[in-house]
Amino acid sequence: AVIGTDIDVDGALIEVIGVLPPDMGFPPQRDFWIPWQLDPGHNTIRQGNWMYVAGRLRSGVTTADAQGDLDRIAKTLAAEFPDTNSDSGIIVRPLKDHLLFGIDRALLGLSVACVLFFLATCATVTGMYVTRLYARGPELAVRGAVGANPLALGQSVSAELLIISAFTLVAAIGLLVPYLELLRTTIPEHLPVLSGLAADKFMVSTIVLLVPLITLGCGLWPAKRLIDSPLANHLQNTHRHSGALSSANIRNKLIVAQVAVATILLIGAALFTQSLNNLQDNRLGFASADRISIQIFADGFSPGENVLFFDEAVDLLQSDPDVAGAATVSALPFHPTQIDAISDFQIVGYVASEPDRQSSAYSLVASPGYFELMEIPVLSGRGFSDFDNPDSARVAVINDTMAQRFWPDRTPVGERLHVGIMGPPFEWEIVGVVGDVLPYGFASAPRPEIYVPHAQTGIDSMTMVVHSLVPPDSIMSRLQSSLTDRWPRQAISHVASLQSLIAKSVATRTFAILVLNGFTIGAVILAILGIYSLTAYSVTLRRHELGIRMALGADPRSLRNLIIGQGFRLTVSGICIGTVCAALLANALQSLFYHVAAVEPLLYVGAITAILVTTSTAAWIPAWRATLAQPFALLGTR
Repeated sequence: AVIGTDIDVDGALIEVIGVLPPDMGFPPQRDFWIPWQLDPGHNTIRQGNWMYVAGRLRSGVTTADAQGDLDRIAKTLAAEFPDTNSDSGIIVRPLKDHLLFGIDRALLGLSVACVLFFLATCATVTGMYVTRLYARGPELAVRGAVGANPLALGQSVSAELLIISAFTLVAAIGLLVPYLELLRTTIPEHLPVLSGLAADKFMVSTIVLLVPLITLGCGLWPAKRLIDSPLANHLQNTHRHSGALSSANIRNKLIVAQVAVATILLIGAALFTQSLNNLQDNRLGFASADRISIQIFADGFSPGENVLFFDEAVDLLQSDPDVAGAATVSALPFHPTQIDAISDFQIVGYVASEPDRQSSAYSLVASPGYFELMEIPVLSGRGFSDFDNPDSARVAVINDTMAQRFWPDRTPVGERLHVGIMGPPFEWEIVGVVGDVLPYGFASAPRPEIYVPHAQTGIDSMTMVVHSLVPPDSIMSRLQSSLTDRWPRQAISHVASLQSLIAKSVATRTFAILVLNGFTIGAVILAILGIYSLTAYSVTLRRHELGIRMALGADPRSLRNLIIGQGFRLTVSGICIGTVCAALLANALQSLFYHVAAVEPLLYVGAITAILVTTSTAAWIPAWRATLAQPFALLGTR
């Protein structure tokens, strides 16, 4: 019904001609689209390189082919317009890579973890069913002796496995919806591709198909081995021990596999967690607690009016009783839409060793009080003040990285730069040096930066930073309302707390670690269950032997060590295999880690110790319970 109606956009009536689906996720969080038109004033401006272009390749054309064509276009433009295009180019990459924002490598790691957990689960099902099958050996032997053929016995086993898979299906589908809901609450907002996770027909039908196949595959293999063996052997008195031995051999291998998988996942989780900790240990260079960002693209003002607008907006926000201070900057650290340009500059009075080579730095615009509000230290000279206005001399503040790079042996305060800050070039006097900040995220490095006063540029794109005296979430909507009440036609592009921006910068890693930890916990539980069930089953088979040993005066502690020894040897074997595999996988996934080596001795030792402690405890419990029993109770059990 909205088609054909008009909406008021920035003072102009625009007709609605279509409605997109509600799940339109690219670009994310967009409400409406309008045709893009080149403003007549842009015909003489060649610095506007902020547009993304989406293209569709013809059949048979590769990304490399498109890159080659556009490289030729870029070279032609560079020759025609050397002042603006000599150092500019075009980067072509698949849309998938753009949408995934680098999470594709993390998804690869999670896929490996998923496969390992799947194998551990299959090993657990197979191991537990092997025990049950060999316990039924005499029953199957009798049925075979009275005429049952192997096919009928296989059908009986299959029916039992299908019943198990039915219960598993009910549990899996019942847990699927809350599990996906948990994932949706942790998926980063900038990954719309993953936010659409849902228990759709494809997912449910895949589970319904795979669970019975996996269960049958895990159960029919040991059943076939048992059924194919001579059934007469099951009736011999000695078969109980030979069958148990055969069963134990299979289970031992499966236990080793379970422990190996748990070791791989636990080491992997430790490496990923340490990588995240290393990231977050990086010094930000600014204060983030209780700070709020409000980004505004001033609409319809001249440069001088932009200055007055943002000055009034700062005064309005500072008048709120819950606000300790406010300031503006063009490129707030960790903000998703920073307005920071790379500007070429020349140091006035300095003769470069390479005259044709331009020095460059990132240019930012800030208001008085910004460095103080963000607690960015002024290392030498001064910051900006209200006296730095359009009528005063042009001044600039640089960061420590730029000072160390271009003035390593003296102070840069008093030097002059010839640079264009989002406009024509002027001379700016350096009046101060401030500390470095991490610009884009924990993994980004400090960069050369030039700050100039907003009053001397008048740009229209600024982010207001507010220091709140109360929790940011409780005041953000009120601050936004105060601005829209004062300027009803002025749009506010982005409102968020600085701590939420910082959290979003590591949201992808946090999400991957959360999922990986889920697989790891499950694998460790399966390993514990495997060791516990193996030890308990071993105790059941050896009750007579244990009863005789105790009756002859054996020490309970030595008996416990005897029982635990088997599980301990299997655990050590699994840990050795898992550690080697973990080191190989970590080396292949080295690019996913931040300042973490593929082999970190302390992390490996910690993971191995955790596996040893948990599995040894699992083996100790049934051994301890067995040695508490009286000898006659053990000897009386058949």
